[in-house]
Amino acid sequence: GLSVWGYWILVWVLEIFFMFFVYILMSWVSRKREYAADAYSSRLVGKNKMIAALNSLKSPIINEKESRRDSLVFSKINNTKKVYLFETHPHIEDRIRALNNLND
Repeated sequence: GLSVWGYWILVWVLEIFFMFFVYILMSWVSRKREYAADAYSSRLVGKNKMIAALNSLKSPIINEKESRRDSLVFSKINNTKKVYLFETHPHIEDRIRALNNLND
């Protein structure tokens, strides 16, 4: 069998693997919930107002140096990086496209 150190190394490697897998799954669920929240909000306030609100989130990064130091930049709502598996929010363009495809 494995020695004690071999066992702990195996456990450590599996923990890291499952941590990434679960975070990807959790991010996917979060994106799906964002689409559902957008659809619900569009029924409450109207599709055009919701699209206008999402468009207002599209703002350029003012300070690129600050943005690079942010350790959770991949989870931001209006993200310019392309690490989609780890993002908790869909891209703004995708959210607007989903709202446009909704039947009123």
